[in-house]
Amino acid sequence: MALVLPLGVIGCSNTTPSRSKTDASPPTDACVPELQTVFFGTIDGAAECRATQLLACGLPASVHEHDAGCGIRALDCRAVCPSYGAFNCQAADASCVGGHIVRDGPISVSCDFCPGGIGRRPTGLVMPEARATEGALAVYFERAAFLEAASVRAFEELRRALITLGAPQALRDAARSAASDEISHFELTARLARRFGGRAPPSARPSRAGTPHLDTLARDNAVEGCVRETYGALVALHQARAARDDVVRGTMEIIAADETRHAALSWAVFHWAAARLGRTAREAMHAALRDAIGELYSEVREPDVDLVRIAGLPTSVEQKRLLRQLEMSIWS
Repeated sequence: MALVLPLGVIGCSNTTPSRSKTDASPPTDACVPELQTVFFGTIDGAAECRATQLLACGLPASVHEHDAGCGIRALDCRAVCPSYGAFNCQAADASCVGGHIVRDGPISVSCDFCPGGIGRRPTGLVMPEARATEGALAVYFERAAFLEAASVRAFEELRRALITLGAPQALRDAARSAASDEISHFELTARLARRFGGRAPPSARPSRAGTPHLDTLARDNAVEGCVRETYGALVALHQARAARDDVVRGTMEIIAADETRHAALSWAVFHWAAARLGRTAREAMHAALRDAIGELYSEVREPDVDLVRIAGLPTSVEQKRLLRQLEMSIWS
């Protein structure tokens, strides 16, 4: 599969929360996982939502760990992370010794249920608190709708910055068109959220972010557009081909086509800005791009089986393949 950017653009951009099913036997009352801490916020600009559970009786025998490291199989996360569900979970702190889980005795498990998203994010984005929702698909499309609404603000911010910095009219118009696309994407994903038993988040709020300097705009665009949005377009294309649900597949076909244009806009802004930056600022922009690529690799997780089958999300192996493809064809 290839991501083809229009306009001849040549480059130089979670996973999703889940309530996966598990065949783990229900623990006795004394062994029920106990919620210890919950964190909502941002770390290094990325949204983080995680809970820590204490398993007083150790890891159940029916819960499997990955072949290497202290990660727990995604299908088993709900058994050890019942408070919020989890798209990813792993033994934490002293429960992980030498890259292996200490299965016996009390162990602590870190449960990720609201990972950093894919796509262009506005300044100061704060993710909403998680809530109990029926099923991984409802949670996924609720979050997707929230991020689509946030992207409306992001493109409004980009357009105002391009106007202030004297960018060509074609770039300004493309940013305005992208904001309009994201409104449509919000409506489409909100409809899917309701279809799978979830609810739609509020629509986008007007942005109050100030206008950045050119070097700041260049770095932010490299991260949010050239890396995260470019990858997001490729993931959407994958979903448009792999989703078994006809409605999801049709929706992702629309979104993938739009997001490919948005990625092309990001690269056009990248080259426009690069031509006007000094050497130090250009190097900082390229460094930000490389760091963002590394962050995407660190966010690779195994999605819930329903998200792979019905929503067409790539598996962890496929995510790495898509990232390597982008590195060879666009990010190189």
